[in-house]
Amino acid sequence: MGSPHLVECIVSLHHASSQLKMWHWQARRHGHHTALDFLVTNLRELVDRLAETTSGYILTNQLQVLSRGARIELSSPVSMSYVNLDAQSDRRAIAQTQQFLVDLVATVEQANQRFCVGASESSISSILDDIVATLHQGIYLVDLR
Repeated sequence: MGSPHLVECIVSLHHASSQLKMWHWQARRHGHHTALDFLVTNLRELVDRLAETTSGYILTNQLQVLSRGARIELSSPVSMSYVNLDAQSDRRAIAQTQQFLVDLVATVEQANQRFCVGASESSISSILDDIVATLHQGIYLVDLR
């Protein structure tokens, strides 16, 4: 099944990508709209890479899992809910987006610290680092006018 912390991170990132796409459709400023599009496009690619690399890691390092396959498995059903982008002002919408991204950075960094403790996890750690870099870039891009 893989590390529960890593699976939770993958699920959180998938949900975040969907939430950001919703806000992309709701954004009222072109710069905010395009920054969100950048984030969604890059996050989806990186999350897919993370999930596939994690599955490969399981196959390589835990051969007893082979009978079940190396898949990202959920320990329980997950439901996703969305919130609307703050429509009161562009500034509040940007602040909401930035806080969402800051919180997501913390989630990814926590998963990296909990799971990637040895050299054998360096490929997964590298992808998580790329995700954090993309989120930081997004925090900056969202703020551009």
